[in-house]
Amino acid sequence: MNARTLEPVSLDLLLQARPECSAAVRRNLRAWLEGLGASDDDVFEIVIAASEAFANAVEHPRAPTRDAVELEARLVAGCVTVRVRDYGSWQHKRLRPGGRGFLLMRTLMDSVELDCQANGSVITLRRHLAP
Repeated sequence: MNARTLEPVSLDLLLQARPECSAAVRRNLRAWLEGLGASDDDVFEIVIAASEAFANAVEHPRAPTRDAVELEARLVAGCVTVRVRDYGSWQHKRLRPGGRGFLLMRTLMDSVELDCQANGSVITLRRHLAP
């Protein structure tokens, strides 16, 4: 399948909740997007946003029940949706300096949503691919 089909196309990753796993996020997501025929700009910006979402999923969970982060990416009708899920309650206090991740994600994507629950949080990123 390619970017022009209407059928869902997906990528599913289960990674350890460790900063060094962000390289696997970038590598796998880049390869998946390139395989769909996404433009260089789309690939670069989606990968950066998803990498930031992964970093947040590693840094922010408090009392995680699993040492894992799930990344699901779907393509439906030209729109890429990336969901990054952790397994802890969200902590707003940062463990390191920074704090511009959501601004970056919102700049690069069409939409960014954060759903915080007691058993985990999900960051959902959406972007329509260039024709």
